[in-house]
Amino acid sequence: EYADANLDFEYLNTKRYFSDEYFNLFKELYREMSKHIQFDVIIVSDNAAYNFMLECSNEYFGVVPVVFCGVNNLDESGLAEHSNFYGFDEKADHFGTLTSINSIFPEKENILIINDKTLTGNLIFQELMEILPQFEGVFNFEIFSDFTLETLVEKVETLDDSYAVYLLVVNRDRDGNFI
Repeated sequence: EYADANLDFEYLNTKRYFSDEYFNLFKELYREMSKHIQFDVIIVSDNAAYNFMLECSNEYFGVVPVVFCGVNNLDESGLAEHSNFYGFDEKADHFGTLTSINSIFPEKENILIINDKTLTGNLIFQELMEILPQFEGVFNFEIFSDFTLETLVEKVETLDDSYAVYLLVVNRDRDGNFI
């Protein structure tokens, strides 16, 4: 609705492409792009984009304000050198989810936690590990994070009625296949 607003969208796509070579190519692309485009504000979503901007924003974009969201397990110490960063982190309500499982399905004794090993998966898993001790004696937890799509399907098919599944992040399997 605003004729004077021009929005550019860029997508890192690090769930599919996550090699150092890919990241370095992306840095080169942005180095070149920053020579030709002047931004008034940059909005980033997710840890990969946030980390990219922490590393490169000063060199590429100077003091342009960076607004971030969807950052899991935010380490605020990284913001000390970036007074032009504004935003908030994203926190899953693991305590509320596990409490709800216990309330809705009181017969469930076991929880299968499914989570990949992507950056986001690892960060969300760290958050979860902080609250799991509060559920000792309520649930038995089984963590399934080193899987292929095939072994994941096989695992879930073998569960009996004593299990609930807590699905965290499943973007990529151990072989690097995007799911």
